[in-house]
This record gives sequence, structure tokens and C-alpha cells, in this order.
Amino acid sequence: MSDERGKIVALIDEARAAGARQSAACNVIGISAKTYQRWVRPDNAQDGRLETGREPPNKLSELERQRLLKVANEPDYANLPPCKIVPRLADGGRYLASESTFYRVLKAEKQLSHRQRSKPAGTVKQPRALVATGPNQIYSWDITYLPTVVKGLFFYLYLVMDIYSRKIVGWQVYGEESSALAADLMTDICQREGVQRQQVTLHSDNGSPMKGATMLATLQQAATVLADPDQVTLATEVAGVPLIRSGHHFLVDVNPADAASLRLLIDTGASMTILTREALQQRGLRYQETGRSQLFSTANGQVRAPIYILESLSVGDWYVGQLEVGVLDLGAQAGIDGLLGMNFLSQFRFFIDQNETMLRLSLN
Repeated sequence: MSDERGKIVALIDEARAAGARQSAACNVIGISAKTYQRWVRPDNAQDGRLETGREPPNKLSELERQRLLKVANEPDYANLPPCKIVPRLADGGRYLASESTFYRVLKAEKQLSHRQRSKPAGTVKQPRALVATGPNQIYSWDITYLPTVVKGLFFYLYLVMDIYSRKIVGWQVYGEESSALAADLMTDICQREGVQRQQVTLHSDNGSPMKGATMLATLQQAATVLADPDQVTLATEVAGVPLIRSGHHFLVDVNPADAASLRLLIDTGASMTILTREALQQRGLRYQETGRSQLFSTANGQVRAPIYILESLSVGDWYVGQLEVGVLDLGAQAGIDGLLGMNFLSQFRFFIDQNETMLRLSLN
């Protein structure tokens, strides 16, 4: 008998012992007298519902289960969900299990959460609440489109407001959206308002001008110039990786997984990281072939190059796994093993500190 049923029977027995009628006690507690009589029968002390002990006749054996997992983790299927694995197997004349069985087995083995080659979605932390108790504590800024007499052509109003006093501490109108122009405005505001280190929190959305490298570098520089000499400068709060100056360019040493370091030229105009074929083959890099190729624009015109996937690439303490790279010869750019492109750099907030010859990186 369940605990709840036993308590109800005990309460009714107690009421009857005190002189109450059985039907009246059952009515108060919310059950019928017949239910009470059935519950107290000696042969009905246990729950009458039966637990099935049968197994489905088509349940996978342990050998079949292991075969399913082996196929699901083969290179051709490792990055695919079951809804794509089963049809591809069927196209090849193979049937191991139904789609729902694939899902159930992979879920039991904790292999269903992320099967794509893309970067797993990170947990989004709730931003900390900002409260201003006086002026010059929190600034908020944005860019507003201003229509012109020409349809489709706009000017852009850059406006920074103190959220406590509602004072417009700075504004400018420009003909384009640019982090460099925003940086100029912030420099002017810091000088006019006498902003000290860590005095003001700058709030904005995640637009390109707000997160641009030039904008971030200017804020870093302004904070360092205005910092108390006894305090740690803001530049140390963002990780720095030493760079090597080469004319107007900068080189950085990177570390692939379990391989010798490479020296790459930082190229923010390159959408993808590039390696020379010599670096790929002679440095012991761990990579996978994709069977794909892509056109790249070079000084000698467009060149089609194969795409490979590096197991990982790190710059200092900053790491990116499963990084796609193009492989081609860089010609006259001797002494380097390739180009560090935006498919690595865009994973972080970054800027090049030319004064200290450092690459500053922080999380997005």
C-alpha cells in the first residue's frame, strides 16, 4: 500500500474509532466508501498495476549497438545528425536501425549534443546590471541614420549620452559608419569631460563600429594615458601576444596541435587563414582533408586552393579548434608559413597595439 493511501486509511480508521460513520468520514476526505473498503482488503495491500518486464522483439543486440556507434562516428557521418545518416546509409544499400533508434542510442552515449564541425554554441551569461548614482558614471551611445534628399543615402549621427543626467556629452555627424570615427569622438569626449581611469562604463550594442579594433584600441590607450601610475593599466587586462614587425606588417608565432610553431603574417583582409604547402607537409601538422577547394584573390590574380581542417591552432593562450585553412604558395612573401586570417581572429575581440608591438586578445 502506498504511503498516501495508508495515511488516508489511518485517518478514516481514527475517525471511526472516535464515533464517526464510515460513509461520512470517506465523504469528508474525498473518496467513496467502496474505495475505502477495497483498500483495506488484505489481498489488495499492494498496487494492482503490473510492471511490464517484456523487451521488444526487435531490440538491438549489444553487437548491433556497437556497430551503429562505429558507423555514426566514421568520418563520413561524424558531423551529421541521424536524420541525415539513415538516408545516406539507405542510398548505399545499408540499414542498421531506424532514425529514432539512432537518436536514442546516440543520446544514451552523450553523442547527440553537437555533431557539426561548427563551433558549439556557448552559454550566454546574463549581463551585469549597471546603475548610475551620479553623472559621468555610465555613458550610452549609438549611431542613428539621418535621411538625406537622395533616397537610400544617409548621414550617420554618432551620439553619446550620460544616462544619469541625460546630458549629451558628445555627438558628430559623418558620412559613414566607422569604428575609427567613433574612436575620434570618444577621444574628444574623454578630454573634454576629464574622464579618469575606470570612471565611466561605456554601454552600447554589438554593432561593428562598437566592437571594431580601432575603437577598442583607442579606449585602451585613453585609459592608459589617464590612469593613476599606482594602478595597473588597462592594457594588462587584455591578453597580449608579442608580435614581430616586418615593414608595415606584423608577424605572430602560432602553435598547431602537437606540432612545431608556425610564423604567420596577420592579415585582417583575409577571410580565411592560409598555410603554405611546405608548412602543412613538413611541420607535422594534424589535419583532415575536406575534398573542397576555394578561390582566393592573390597579387597574381585568383587562385583555386584546397581546404583543410586543422585540429587546432592557438595564439598564446587563445585556442580555436577545427579551423579551416587554405593551402597555397605565397610567392614573394618568403620567411613566413602563411597568413593568420579572420576566421581565427574574429573568434575574439582583438586589436594590434603598435606602440607595444603586441596583439591584444579578449573574449567576445
